[in-house]
Amino acid sequence: MPAYARAHYLISWFRAIRAYVLTVFRQFKWELFASLLGHSIPPSPYKMVITPQWLTEVLKKDGVLSKTGKVEQIQVRDVEGNLGMAATMKRLTVTYSGVSIIENIPPPPPSFIVKSHIFSFAGLRRNICSGNHREAVFYATPQFTSALLHAHQRKFISSSPNTIISTPSMKQTQSSLPKIYYSRGSRAFGEYFILMEDLKNQIGETVSVQMVFGNQC
Repeated sequence: MPAYARAHYLISWFRAIRAYVLTVFRQFKWELFASLLGHSIPPSPYKMVITPQWLTEVLKKDGVLSKTGKVEQIQVRDVEGNLGMAATMKRLTVTYSGVSIIENIPPPPPSFIVKSHIFSFAGLRRNICSGNHREAVFYATPQFTSALLHAHQRKFISSSPNTIISTPSMKQTQSSLPKIYYSRGSRAFGEYFILMEDLKNQIGETVSVQMVFGNQC
């Protein structure tokens, strides 16, 4: 192995070990502050625990959940057909309470999709070297958020019976663009965590991209 390749190999493993230590320390700090101050703990691939309190705060901040609404229970299951080697996909089935039925405002979604990296030394090293965290960082940028909001506004307008969609492809694109509710990515931690819309609620049965393009991350 050439010297530069050996150096790169050693540095990548050092970064993975550092990311592991940082993640464990951060989890300890989150749990300590949560117990002292009553704050909710953000989910982490280190401990894939998504609490009803945290999800309630995220949905209320996004305007999806009313002030009286509350997430009571979350069931976490693997997404069928998920064969990725660098990421894990979970489906969250959510039960609510205190949800107000308001005219012209859709009820909160019954389920969500979570995409995150696989937590292991090899997984952290792979994420750091490949820059997989950039997907989550991109979703969190104001440019993507505003573009996504504009697309969903067009989707809402296009659902009116008085509006004509010019091409089928445009209608399909608008209806199959998932909304991002929460996104976090970091190269230092070698992690990414994305909470997104479950398109199954909107367009019915879906086909995994892996079944079309092969085994993807």
